[in-house]
Amino acid sequence: MHIDVYLANPYTHWDPDVKRRRFELASQAAAAIFRMGLVVFSPIAMTHPMALYGKIDGLWDTWARFDHAFILSCRELWVLKLPGWDKSTGVNAEIEFAEENGIPVKYVEPDILLTQEEIVYVPNPKS
Repeated sequence: MHIDVYLANPYTHWDPDVKRRRFELASQAAAAIFRMGLVVFSPIAMTHPMALYGKIDGLWDTWARFDHAFILSCRELWVLKLPGWDKSTGVNAEIEFAEENGIPVKYVEPDILLTQEEIVYVPNPKS
C-alpha cells in the first residue's frame, strides 16, 4: 500500500513560536487532505511532538533518513507553500529526493488548501 501524499513544509526556525505555528498549519493542511479522502503523511505533524518531547533537533540532517523512507512510500510530494518554503533546506532536499526517485511534486497554496475542499495546483515556481 502506498501513501497518497507526503506533505512537505518548512519547520526549522530560530523563533519557537514560528516552529509551533508551522506545526499547527501542517497539521491543519494534513487534516484537509485527509478529509478529501487521501492518505497523507505530514512529517512535521508527526515529528514535532517527537522533537519537542524527545529533545531532538529539527534540523534536516537529523531527519533526512526518516523522511526519505516516507517519501519513497508516497505517490506524490506536495509542497505547502508557507512563508520560507523556497529557502528551507529540508523542503528543497525533499523536492530533490522526490524528483530523483520519479515522485511527482506539486505546489499547494496554503490559503486555498485550508479554506476550500478542492486543491488548486500551481506550476513549479522554480521552472
